[in-house]
Amino acid sequence: MSAPAGSAAAGGHSAWRGGEHHGRSGVRRLIVVFAVLFLVLTGLAVLGAAVKAPAAPKSVCPVHQECASPPRRVGLPSGPSVTGALLAGNKVFVSPALGYRVEYPNGIGIESQTATGVELAPTHGSSFIVLLKGASAGQATPPQLLAAMLNDLHSTIPDLQADSDASTEILSPALAGHSGVGGFYQGDVDSPSGPVSPVDVAVLASSDGRQTLATAVISTNRSQTNNFFIFVDQAVLDTLRFKADIPR
Repeated sequence: MSAPAGSAAAGGHSAWRGGEHHGRSGVRRLIVVFAVLFLVLTGLAVLGAAVKAPAAPKSVCPVHQECASPPRRVGLPSGPSVTGALLAGNKVFVSPALGYRVEYPNGIGIESQTATGVELAPTHGSSFIVLLKGASAGQATPPQLLAAMLNDLHSTIPDLQADSDASTEILSPALAGHSGVGGFYQGDVDSPSGPVSPVDVAVLASSDGRQTLATAVISTNRSQTNNFFIFVDQAVLDTLRFKADIPR
């Protein structure tokens, strides 16, 4: 309810009596009150936004512990979609005998193939080679197929042997989405013309209980080995699927 006219001058609060000085003091106090209210409301708005904001993403690696599978930083394809559709521009190899599937991007082609395996390599140059071999689970376990792959490689890399550098150890070998066995190897390609070429080789094998797959990635340029392995892992091997794992 509003006060009657003239009541402030007659008997109101002392801040409203005594002329100009007190009038200015009252205005100042109102300004201070509004300023405080503004700060309070602003603070509440900021607090509300902070409460509603999503929590910061947690690290994929345990604090103060070695990360066996650190986040990848190379922006390359990471595998087929959940619908089974091929990645844009990719080509595909499907094993005629086993039905497993692998994709490969432009710039990589098939050098040779069999009913159970394939050899992929860049269409220009020979900086790396990808070999894939498959068998039924009853014919070979992952260690057995890996050994068979190494035996095949010895025909062209006679001195092939496991890399003794502990930093190259594969901590959690896996292939086609299933854990398995694997390791890094080094040797020299035996060329019929005489010159030899040092190579780095990564070999992996795994099984889904029905089939067993093995791969060998060969780098013929050691100064680029790490880049080649990362590229092949993400652009090719990440698309590899056992027949039973291919979405229908």
